[in-house]
Amino acid sequence: MLSGTLASLISPTQPPAQRLPILVPGITMQGLGWMVSFLMYAVYVHRLMQFGLPAPNLRPGMFIAVGPPSFTGLALIGISKNLPPDYGIFAARPLAIEILQIVAIFTAIFLWTLSFWFFCITVIGVLAGIRGMTFHLVWWAFVFPNVGFTIATIQIGNQLDSPGIKWVASVMSCLLVAMWFFVLYSHARAFLTKEIVMPGKDEDKGMCTLSVGFRYWVVNVKAANDGADEYKEDDRKHDTAMPP
Repeated sequence: MLSGTLASLISPTQPPAQRLPILVPGITMQGLGWMVSFLMYAVYVHRLMQFGLPAPNLRPGMFIAVGPPSFTGLALIGISKNLPPDYGIFAARPLAIEILQIVAIFTAIFLWTLSFWFFCITVIGVLAGIRGMTFHLVWWAFVFPNVGFTIATIQIGNQLDSPGIKWVASVMSCLLVAMWFFVLYSHARAFLTKEIVMPGKDEDKGMCTLSVGFRYWVVNVKAANDGADEYKEDDRKHDTAMPP
């Protein structure tokens, strides 16, 4: 997801003969990342509709969905700005760069709207469970996915030369910096109070009961299967549902 952005940052300092070989793989890998993330959005939205919101502590992780459209729009704008004029395919098509830049900005706006939609869903979910939240490492998703969202807003404002969008982007930048300091403080406080980086607090949470829980699950499955044998004879005569 960052290949296109990195290509747009590296390419301006390169000669035309090297710039195009950087930009083309950048947009290629960016397209792969975007298409894979788009496929995952279907699974993500389906799970939200079926199971509801995650636990309050984990809801900041929903901001991750904000990142892919933002970074893709940002990469499209950056790559279109740095295409080498009078070189290769663009030498025979002098208007191609201007056309691609217009397409890039409107595609970026198109993708920005999807990021904004996911952003609003996440904010509502976080606010709904804020009273029951304690620090979790996933809180850093408050910051990093929204970096792409903020920078994409800045670039859209610059390309459209819109004072209103630039002001919104400035406010977003200030809030993002404040959130970074807040999460850093919360992280340090959780570490000092031993709420994280302690046995049974992070990724190993619940492992001490895993073996007991597994044995309990096996017993239940065996009992269900034994009970299911009693229904096999009647299944063809009656529409009796077998236990799972």
